Amino acid sequence: MPVKHIAALPRFHQILIMAISALVVLLILLPTKTPAQHPDAKFEVGKLYPVPLDTVALLPPENEQRNVSAYAPLEWQKFKVQAGDSLAGIFDRVGISPTTLYRLINSDTETKSLASLKIGDEIHLGFDENGLFTQLVQPKNANEKLIVTRIGDEFFSKTESKQVDTQVNFASATITSSFWNAGVNAGLNANQIMELAGIFGWDIDFALDIRQGDKFAVLFEERLVEGEMIGRGDILAATFTNQGETFTAIRSESGKYYDEKGRAMRKAFLRSPVNFRYVSSNFNPRRLHPVTGAVKAHRGTDYVAPVGTPIWQPVMAW
Repeated sequence: MPVKHIAALPRFHQILIMAISALVVLLILLPTKTPAQHPDAKFEVGKLYPVPLDTVALLPPENEQRNVSAYAPLEWQKFKVQAGDSLAGIFDRVGISPTTLYRLINSDTETKSLASLKIGDEIHLGFDENGLFTQLVQPKNANEKLIVTRIGDEFFSKTESKQVDTQVNFASATITSSFWNAGVNAGLNANQIMELAGIFGWDIDFALDIRQGDKFAVLFEERLVEGEMIGRGDILAATFTNQGETFTAIRSESGKYYDEKGRAMRKAFLRSPVNFRYVSSNFNPRRLHPVTGAVKAHRGTDYVAPVGTPIWQPVMAW
């Protein structure tokens, strides 16, 4: 702006313009400070670089390192209890002293059960790297086991349980030869087949009423541990079509079965000759005779029922 124009401005505006101009000149003349750069710096922005660490300095003091020891894996020997076996006999075979056996058995109430093993029980014995007996494991069932651990001269037990999960499965079949064969072909086990017959036994005589073309469908539970099936659960619902008539059964929370109209499946009289629920011995052409031990075919199916269960014998009218 020409000087003559500035002179024409009011005195206050002239002073303001001069102050701003002086401030701008001062800022221009001030030195600019640039960040110092290390003479050996050769790093690039955005690139990752390894940082060396003194790993020795991270270790605990030498006197503490001697106290740090890793647990060595145990060496296991597994035994299945046979007729005449006992824990004392098993311990004697592997060289474990009677004193150790006494201390283990009497360590608490849980370990006392080891004094009376049953045929088929499993016993797992763990030994450390020096051959010292360190741990005993007895599987109780598919999801539970007793663990006895040695600490010094004492033993401590605990029962370890795995979570049991439940899933629902479905099976169905049409009878072509027999109800039993149809159930087996559908993937049902012996007790499920007999439970199905027990549910509908108040309406169907499974000895006389079954015909070719009859069919059934079953919704049932399966029990699993870590994804592996350990057994079958309850039948939740089922239908059975016999000679053109369909019967439906639904399990209630009380465990009783009702039809689709809420009427109890249990009636005053059974259509079957006996209220059986469980199979004790299946048909088996290669069965060993329980007395002689020889191979002799078992040409029937044995059912379990309480002592004194009445057998209903139908009377034929002529």
